[in-house]
Order: sequence, then C-alpha cells, then structure tokens
Amino acid sequence: MSSCVSPSENFVPDSRASTPVSDKSCASRPDDVVNTMNKKVEVYTNIVNQFGRNLNTLGDRFNRFETQLKINNEKVEKLENLSESLLSSISKIEDQVANLCMSVLDKIPKVTNDCSCENTSSNVTNKVCGSSESNQLSNREPVCIETIGYTKPSNYDGTTNWLEYKLHFEAVAKLNNWSEDIKILKLITCMNGAALSTLADIEIDNIPTYCYLVKLLTKRFAPENLTDVYMSQIDACVRKPGQPLQELADNIKRLVRMAYPSASLDTRDYLTYRAFRKALNDHDLELAIVQSNVETIDGALYCALKCETFRAREKKFRQQPKFETSVCINAKANQTCYFCNEKGHAIRDCPKRT
Repeated sequence: MSSCVSPSENFVPDSRASTPVSDKSCASRPDDVVNTMNKKVEVYTNIVNQFGRNLNTLGDRFNRFETQLKINNEKVEKLENLSESLLSSISKIEDQVANLCMSVLDKIPKVTNDCSCENTSSNVTNKVCGSSESNQLSNREPVCIETIGYTKPSNYDGTTNWLEYKLHFEAVAKLNNWSEDIKILKLITCMNGAALSTLADIEIDNIPTYCYLVKLLTKRFAPENLTDVYMSQIDACVRKPGQPLQELADNIKRLVRMAYPSASLDTRDYLTYRAFRKALNDHDLELAIVQSNVETIDGALYCALKCETFRAREKKFRQQPKFETSVCINAKANQTCYFCNEKGHAIRDCPKRT
C-alpha cells in the first residue's frame, strides 16, 4: 500500500525568495548612476573648455603670424625698391667717375725729363684743380639726365639689324652723357654671341677708337658689298598669301635701307614705294595707288589698306544674300509634310488637303 505524501511535506522553502530586499539599496542605485553621469559630464565639460582655450590660443598665434608676415612682405618690397635705386645710383656714379678719370688723365702732361718735374707737378696741380672746377660746372648743365635716371642699353648678338642697334646705342649714350671712352667700354660689354666673337682680337690694354669698333661691326653685320644681294631680294619680294600689308612694307623698308645705306631719306622712300607697288602682285591695288597720286611709302600703304578694307566689306555684303537664299532653299527642301508624308513642302502648302 502506497504511502500518500502531502504537498506540505514535499515543499522546500527557497532561501532567495525568502530573503527580503532592502529598500535602502534599491534607492541608492539611481543616485550612484546620476553621480557617475554628473562626473562624466563634468570631465567632458572640462575637456571641451580646455579645447576651446587651446583653439583661442592658436587663433591668436595665427593672427600674430599673419600680421608679422604682412610686415615682412612690406619690408621685402621696400628692400627690393631700395636695391633697384641703389643699383641705378651706382651705375650713374661709375659713369661719372669714369668720365672724371678720363678727363683728368687727358689733362695730365707727359714728363719729358727729370729737370721739368717741378714744373710738371705744378702744372698738374693747376690743371687738376681747373678740371675739378670745370667738372662742377659741367655737372650743373645736364640736369635733365639726373631727373631721367640711368638708361641701360640692350645687348646685341648679331642676329638683329646692326644699323638699328647702332642708333639705339648712340641714343642711350647721349641720354647718359657718356664720353667716347665710356662708349667704347659699354659697346664691348653689350656684345654677345657672334658680335662678341668679332671683337675677340681686341686687347683691353690697347682698345681702339669707337669709330673703329663701329666700322668693324658694320663690316661684319652690314657690309656694303652685299648691295647686289639686297637689290635682288627687293626684286624678288612678292606678297605672300595672307601676309599683312604693314609687314610687307616693313620688310621692303629694311631691304632698301641695307641696299642703299648712303642714299638720302627721300630717295630711299621713293625706292621703297616703287618696290612696294611691285610686290603687291595685285593689279587693282596697284591701280588704286597710282590713281591716288601718292609717291611715298606711307601714302601707298594707307591707300592699299583702305582699298583692301573696302574690298573685304564689299565681298561680305555680296555673299550675304546668296547665303541666305541658299539657306532658305535648303530649309524648304528639308521640310516634311505631316499630312502626306512627302518632303519639299509644309502641311499648310500640301496640295492633297481638301
């Protein structure tokens, strides 16, 4: 016979369920969480504040750096301007000193014997003193040169026209008030390439005159024995397709100047005018120049430019109606009628519409 066990006998009490939860511990947990969050917020706030202070410090440093950079740039610009003015002043002083030395050396007499040393020294003293006074007077005359400033000549390498460079160099020499000796040295220092090779045999201790150097360079780069060659080039000169009239006139002027260097300006101008008319290779332009009764190259060039401009304008006006007519014809031919689906007319002109 089985024994009956009552439910009360099989029940085992749970110690965890029987342990009561303290109200004080449950209430302290939210406070701990809030305190922890407040501490974290405070830490993050301090970090953000520190970052803001560092950022402000960097901004102040950047502003100071930018200000210092502007100041340095202004100082650099001032130094560059000052260096340019100093270089110009140094060049002017060098030229003045060289001119003064040359004038003093020219006025120093040569000593012939020992007996005349005393007379020579006294003469030298008087002449040097007189030259200093004359130099002071002469320095007062070219006031405009000091106001203009120093002008530096360009270099010459033998590839460009020598006669044109000679004109440029002599104009610069006159503007800077150079003496003949300074002109010699300046001309030598301005030579490059083939032009410098032409002067390679010259000795510095025995420099020739300025006229000799000019003749030497003229013989090398503008020889007179090539007149026949330049005349042949003038006869063979013909305007190229699309070549501007001004370029053609300048080329003929250069050839005539090199072919006839000793001719007068009027003679060279008339020869240039005749060669320009022939080189046009255009009967209408040449006829217009002849009918205008001009006999100078400038007048012929002006007349040719005016006629060519009128011809281009007339050609444009003549071609414009033809172009518009052809466009209209092509437009009508490309039209398609959407009623009969045939080309050559629009729907409003369709003959099949009733």
